[in-house]
Amino acid sequence: MIAGLVLGIISVAFCWVPGVFITGIVGLVCSVSGRKKALLENKPSGLGIAGLIISIIGIVFGFIGTICTIITCAVVGITAASSPSWMNIFN
Repeated sequence: MIAGLVLGIISVAFCWVPGVFITGIVGLVCSVSGRKKALLENKPSGLGIAGLIISIIGIVFGFIGTICTIITCAVVGITAASSPSWMNIFN
């Protein structure tokens, strides 16, 4: 459960890095399995629930961040390709 919570926090903290939503997916899996284990052993499952929620938030933010990065790179690439006059600053 703690691993799921930590991975969820990492995925939220670094959601601006493309592809970090994968840590949120791993955190989600860890949180679900830890929560199931806690429920079977009649132990508190608060960390599992917190890890689950934070991992889902990290997945959503990470996916949005990855999409924004892809769109930004595409726009910059199209702009640079369509107006090569910006290269004259190096001459």
